[in-house]
Amino acid sequence: FLFLSRPILSNGERIGTVYIQSDLQEMYVRLKGYALIVGGVLAVSLLTAYRVSAALQENISRPLLDLARTAKNVSEEKDYSVRAATGNRDEIGLLVETFNEMLSQIQTRDAALQKTQDELEQGVKERTLSLEQEVGERKRAEVFLDSIVENIPNMIFVKEAKELRFVRFNKAGEVLLGYTREDLLGKNDHDF
Repeated sequence: FLFLSRPILSNGERIGTVYIQSDLQEMYVRLKGYALIVGGVLAVSLLTAYRVSAALQENISRPLLDLARTAKNVSEEKDYSVRAATGNRDEIGLLVETFNEMLSQIQTRDAALQKTQDELEQGVKERTLSLEQEVGERKRAEVFLDSIVENIPNMIFVKEAKELRFVRFNKAGEVLLGYTREDLLGKNDHDF
């Protein structure tokens, strides 16, 4: 109950008291009704928010998370044949399609680079084998030439073109001049 009392005055004298008592049961019933309405609106709002959130999760978050996982796998594994799952035809679907297109281009370029690298490696192997054969032939020819030059009874020497320094002497040259190769090599006529 709600109680209210006020004095009654007449010419400044108190002649009585007014006492009012009100039953608050109706107000409590009304407040309970309001609380039920607020609770119902809140429950409907939460349910609606949950459904909107679930729809957004399905249409936005899940494709973005799948795309992020695919990008991470591609980055870590370097496997450009992986594709992200395409879903809707909205902005996110366009993003996923563009990402997959980019992966296709990278995969094509990667395959072309791998093919070129394999061809280059094969070319290097072939050229290396050819050079090894050529070096072997030159060494055999050089050994043969050295043998001939060393065994010729006449003096043979070779000078470099610019400063005319001796770069090669045979045994006959050492005997004829009376110097060893170590004395002659790297020097020119003026040094003697």
